[in-house]
Amino acid sequence: MRAFRLLATFIRRKRLTLGLSLQQVTQRMGGHVDASTIHRWEHDTRPSLENACKLATALKVRPEVFVEIINLEEILEGIEAPPVPDADTRARVDTGLKEWHAGRHMEACRYFGDALRETALPEQSRCSKEAYLIQLGLAFSVGKLGKLRLAYDLVGDALELAQTPSQRIQGYLVLSQIQRDLGHLELASAHATYAATIASAYPDEVDSRQHTIVLMQRAVVGTQRVETAAIRGGIDAAVREQLLEADGLLEEAVLRFREDGDAYHEALAISNQGWVRSHLSLSDSEALLESAVRKAETHGFARVYAIALSNRGWLAFNARNFQKARLLLVRAENSLPPGGHDDLRFHNWFYRFRMAQLEGDKREENHRASRLDEMEKTIERWIPEREVYPHFRGGAVHAEVPSADRVAGSSRSQSFALGDAHHSGLRPGVEGHR
Repeated sequence: MRAFRLLATFIRRKRLTLGLSLQQVTQRMGGHVDASTIHRWEHDTRPSLENACKLATALKVRPEVFVEIINLEEILEGIEAPPVPDADTRARVDTGLKEWHAGRHMEACRYFGDALRETALPEQSRCSKEAYLIQLGLAFSVGKLGKLRLAYDLVGDALELAQTPSQRIQGYLVLSQIQRDLGHLELASAHATYAATIASAYPDEVDSRQHTIVLMQRAVVGTQRVETAAIRGGIDAAVREQLLEADGLLEEAVLRFREDGDAYHEALAISNQGWVRSHLSLSDSEALLESAVRKAETHGFARVYAIALSNRGWLAFNARNFQKARLLLVRAENSLPPGGHDDLRFHNWFYRFRMAQLEGDKREENHRASRLDEMEKTIERWIPEREVYPHFRGGAVHAEVPSADRVAGSSRSQSFALGDAHHSGLRPGVEGHR
């Protein structure tokens, strides 16, 4: 099986972007290795962790980015991207998009990684129509696999290649998502606002579909505030106003996506709206989520399907219908493809842990807690359940502040989705609230 060599590609591209010779890199590393060793690292061997960190510093890259790449290569060692008939770079990008929509992030990462290697030199990339899509697509994929610093670096590279307002909007929306996943909500809001500013400044150069995605992101930025507000003490009148505003924006987004025939983003918007309305205690919230489940299932949108099921599970949990909640959360868990989705898995196990706690089932509580303890060590994304879990793990059964039972449902990642492979570009959009 062919090895996945993203680090080799990354090293070569970074060196050439800086205009450095192999010998100059060795000098920056203090003569620790010779030029032939660096040449091998750019082609067929992997440096040790110590050398990778030194090399990262020499190439003006944060060492943790190279560490994440090495870890990613190890994760993907057994994942082979099936060959694409008559494969060219664009075919790999399109196939990567399809894998993304199906929730198979590891496979998508391999396709985008292969496409990045095929673009060869940085100067060639600047002339390539696919270069921006490759960088952004790979950023999406590695971000969903929990490599957020690497994703941030890739988006930065993509923005340097951006040539149109539409591409800049896409890049800043993805940066917003990454900052949100890192827990930097103010920066997430700033990036999203900047994307909206670009869209307003170039109304004739940004198509209606992307205007709608920006519209949906405005709604999502508001719901980010809801999550933190709920953790800190519940939904007050000001937060309710944010929810009402978000509901109106999402209603408009659903209609626009439906008119455009964009099933993927329509399903995302419906799932978002169902989540928002559940926090407004509106009676049609579950019907909206059921609609999102059906649409996602029909089109094979695995992650959106799991998000909507998890939201329904949270609704049942909040209504203390634990039997229904368990069934929905198990369905959501079982529907997820391998690789990534750590936020959804943590969410589902957290509420099953809470049900065991509330029912006084110590054996089940300890079983769920043991798994959550393991997941908490590795999950990088900011999610409300992870923030409040230590409070409940410490023995609190009926929390007052923070009140996790009122926090979220599936309100974790407000992630950006890749666009339809049949369209001309990546179309980041909100991925449910997860």
